[in-house]
Amino acid sequence: MVEATGGLVVVDARRGPGAITTDIPTRELAGLVGEGRIVVVKGAFEPAGLRRMRSAILAWNAPSRENDTSAAGSTRQRSEDPPGTPIRHVFESFLFDVNDAADPIGPTVRPAFDRLAEFWRALTGHAFGFAPDAEGRALRPRALYYPAGGGYFDWHEHPLEPHRIGAILGVSELGVDFGTGATEFKAPNGLVSTEGAHDLGDVCLFRYDLAHRVTAVDANAPRRWDGPGRWTFIIPLQ
Repeated sequence: MVEATGGLVVVDARRGPGAITTDIPTRELAGLVGEGRIVVVKGAFEPAGLRRMRSAILAWNAPSRENDTSAAGSTRQRSEDPPGTPIRHVFESFLFDVNDAADPIGPTVRPAFDRLAEFWRALTGHAFGFAPDAEGRALRPRALYYPAGGGYFDWHEHPLEPHRIGAILGVSELGVDFGTGATEFKAPNGLVSTEGAHDLGDVCLFRYDLAHRVTAVDANAPRRWDGPGRWTFIIPLQ
């Protein structure tokens, strides 16, 4: 099934354990993203596995310290509109060391990031992985947790290259883990929201230079950091 409304294209992933594919050939899918369309690939990941990973992250509960891509070991950092930050936000960021088999959480979440990175490489033609290349660049597996009670990320944007295409994996279930809150984009066709379209196991694709934000998650609920809210997995190239 392929549905297109304004600047949003929603397409079902084909079932199966192999590489993520849809009824739209991967090259054409990348072309749609390059034109500035926002593409949501439904059902790209099996929900039960993502729920187990999210539970493992919460159980890990490592001490909070600054995310540092040069440091060994997985880290987490909670930010609630810190003073002086150029982009206002309320979220918890987890940076995973998936290369160390002894890391307490990296190997647990790696299967999802491996699959997401494989899809991203197919779309972009890049060969980047989790190990740094000769210039020190690597995909950095990361989770962002926007808590119920107003977690959000204000408008921001990135250079187009070398990342080219952004991929956001939904790791929370709409109507169960959160009710409101979505990613919005300033696309060529105007403002495009993924509200109601981007759910657990879905991958949202976007041209990397489009300005975007995450709107407040369940803003009228009490703020809590024990799981309810919106979780996403991303693989920034740094």
